[in-house]
Amino acid sequence: MPLSNPIISRVAPVKVGGSANAGAGRLASAFDHVHPLTETSGPDDLGMGSIISTEVVRRIGSLLVGQQFDVGRQAGGQGSTSTTMTDIGLPFVWNIRRTGGHVFVALLSYSTAATTTGLRLNANFTGTFSTNGIRIFGATGPAALVAANATWGTPLGSAAVGPGGTSTPMLVYGSANITAIGTLSLQFASGVAGSNVNIDSSSWGMLIQA
Repeated sequence: MPLSNPIISRVAPVKVGGSANAGAGRLASAFDHVHPLTETSGPDDLGMGSIISTEVVRRIGSLLVGQQFDVGRQAGGQGSTSTTMTDIGLPFVWNIRRTGGHVFVALLSYSTAATTTGLRLNANFTGTFSTNGIRIFGATGPAALVAANATWGTPLGSAAVGPGGTSTPMLVYGSANITAIGTLSLQFASGVAGSNVNIDSSSWGMLIQA
């Protein structure tokens, strides 16, 4: 009796591999097709949208897309005796990767060389935006508060009132509609030339694509 080659697979039926029920056994689909993700509570098939490296993933409609969510803690203190605004540095520098709405928040712990020296803060952006704003709310001493708001690029904070050597909290937050991507950085300066202000360790910052 002559030998014959048994048929061990066939052409996959229509739609196999194009939906979540891709078949099993001999009808299993080939490796090079797309399996959508299926919700257990839906079930809805979810496709993959654009996801840039380091982004988190959120669902919009039936697509899983990327969303920028950067958060970090400052490991060491950063000081300045200059009245010229300079970047605080990581984690307060964010490379914005998409256009659209973004929000940021920074919770600073800071100290100054004297109670007559204040901390000045500013948001700098290298791209373009249609709307934006930055706000501060915090302490300048044991019984004094400062609150102010302005557009990005405008220094905020009292120049001549500070907490001295006592570590003091300052909340900074802002938002913008980004029309061309760039780098957003939180900047600081001393209110008095030659007198030190310091952003203490354990301060932290976060940026979220809205």
